[in-house]
Amino acid sequence: MVCRRIAFENDIVPQVPCTPNMVACPGTLVPTNQPGNVTSWPFSAVTNASMPVQQVPWGAMTSVSLKHTVAFLSASHICSYSCFTSQFVGDKNNYCLLLDDLSLVGSNSYCGGFP
Repeated sequence: MVCRRIAFENDIVPQVPCTPNMVACPGTLVPTNQPGNVTSWPFSAVTNASMPVQQVPWGAMTSVSLKHTVAFLSASHICSYSCFTSQFVGDKNNYCLLLDDLSLVGSNSYCGGFP
């Protein structure tokens, strides 16, 4: 099983409910057998400002209308992690784009279903 030790600040999925047994919660130690005597993964929060592109639209996700609930959950729980981690591997299929921006098309991809 692969577990995330990073959490996008607007992702509500790992916050409801946040119990000590959930690996995405701050303060939870997740044992690992990684080389170099690493015994647990640290918890890291991903902020809107740390997104590689469109930081302002990502920051606007602090509130959502009920008619866009599914798109919000998809963007905040799936696209946010793909977008954030893509900057370390240069992946163009990164789901970073929330809004149309012709200058970014081609080097980024859209988060599917986002309005």
